Order: sequence, then C-alpha cells, then structure tokens
Amino acid sequence: MVDKKGQKGGKQSPPASDDCPCKKWIDDSVLIQCDTCDTWWHCQCVSLKGLTQPMVDAIESYECPRCFTSPFVDIMEEPPMKGEVNCKVLSHVMRKELNASIDILKDMMKEAASNAVNQATPTVVSSVVEKTKSFAAVTEQNQIKLVEEVKNAATSAQLVDKICKKMDNDHCEREKRKSNVIISNVPEPQSDLTPADKKKVDSAYLCKNMDMNMNEIQTCFRTGAIKKDAAGNPLPRPLVVKMTNADCANYWHNHGKGFKIGDSWINPDLCKVDRENQFFARQERRRRQQEAAKKKQEKNQE
Repeated sequence: MVDKKGQKGGKQSPPASDDCPCKKWIDDSVLIQCDTCDTWWHCQCVSLKGLTQPMVDAIESYECPRCFTSPFVDIMEEPPMKGEVNCKVLSHVMRKELNASIDILKDMMKEAASNAVNQATPTVVSSVVEKTKSFAAVTEQNQIKLVEEVKNAATSAQLVDKICKKMDNDHCEREKRKSNVIISNVPEPQSDLTPADKKKVDSAYLCKNMDMNMNEIQTCFRTGAIKKDAAGNPLPRPLVVKMTNADCANYWHNHGKGFKIGDSWINPDLCKVDRENQFFARQERRRRQQEAAKKKQEKNQE
C-alpha cells in the first residue's frame, strides 16, 4: 500500500489495516491519511467506498471528518456509514455538519432573543440566517471540490494511459515497417498460381522492370483486398517489399519523398497514423494553393 504523501517525503506508509479509528481489520482495504491529524482511515469508514489506491494518491489534500467538521461533531460516537463514490460522496459527514449547524442556529437564536430588547429583531434574525447559510455553503463547496478532484484525477490518468499505449503501438508499427517499401501498379500474377509461385513472379518483375537486386529483397507480399474496375477486371494490389535494411528502403523510396519508375510509385510503408497525417498535410497544402490561386485571380481582375 503506497502512502499518498510518499512523493512529498513526509510520512511512512500505514503498517496495518487496523490503524483506522474503527480498530477493525478489513482485507484489501484502501487507507487515506488526514493532512491535519495524520490519522489513517479506511475509505469506507469516511464514505469514500469504491476509491482505488491510484485515486487516493491523486488527492492533493484531505481532511478527515474529525478535522473537517464542526467541533460540535464527534463521529467516533457512531459507527461509520457505508457510501458510494458519486456526487453525494461523504454524505454521512455532510449530515453531521448540517446537524451541527442546527445546534449553532439554536445558540444564535438564544443569543438573539437575549439581545432582542436592545437590537432590531429583523436584523438579528437576518444575521443568524446569513451565518447559517454561509456555514452550509462552505461545507457543500468543500465536499464538491473533493469529489471533483477525485473524478478529474481518475479521468486524466485513464486518458494519459490510453494515449501512451497508442503511442507505443504506433512506435512498434513504425519499427516493423521501416525496412519496407510499398509499390503501386505492379501487375498481379495469375490467380491460379500458388502463393510461393506468385511471390517468385513478383520478385522477378522487380528485378527485371525496376532494377532491384535479389540480394536487397528479403520477401514481398500483396496487401489489401482485390478490387475491380468498371469493366470487371481486377486492379493490382499494392506490393509490399521488405528490404534487407532501412538504408536500402530509404534509397528506393527517396527518403520518404517517393520514387516513380514507369507507371509504378515506390513509397515508404507507413503505419495508419502516419498515412492519416500525410493525407491531412496534402489536404492542407491543396487548400492553401487554392486560396493563393484565388487571391491571385482576384488581384489580376482588379
């Protein structure tokens, strides 16, 4: 179990689950420490049931019910309430504080009654009401702030984890493809040939028509589904050629710029995210070129 303040270097991790004031041992319990009194509490004992250790670690500041509530409240007199992590988290503490506000209101009313002779009654009553509303408002705002901190921390952690996994996957795809080139408009071998014979036909075509050396080629294969033109004739699928190393691949696809031999284009074998980025970059260049041509035409007309 990790101390949520361990990164600040102030306190040690809790030694046991029964350090909570309830003095009960709860298996697999998550403890949270008060920043004011340094007491460790079971999350379920302070109506934080459902919080995981990462969520507790994300809370920057926490005050237990004993420190956070009014001094009129002593939560040790009653057993802890069970609750759920939602918008009404810490509902037990809020009920205690509202009960305390009633006691405060009674004391204020007694004081107001004793001073009613010397003070205007509407003013005294108005002052009592405003003080009570202020007390309840501060309590509610503090509770809502804690809930929002927990929610935002959990959401941010999940989002960061998802983005990191996506970046790792993209990096792995780039590493697998960095020695590949993809060639378009290479005629398809006859459909009745075996896969091994088709690979031989494609390799022979590369050596004969594109001046590639067999020593540079590790393997080659077709990618994508077979499509047909308007006349029903099959269109050639892209041919992926795995070269012996990345330098050889860079030579043939002209360091990412592409290289044309006859009707065939040799390009780098990009992963999905790089293909999308390249597509959007082309769209942006085309848009800027159109805007520049339009401005030039308008200037000439003037």
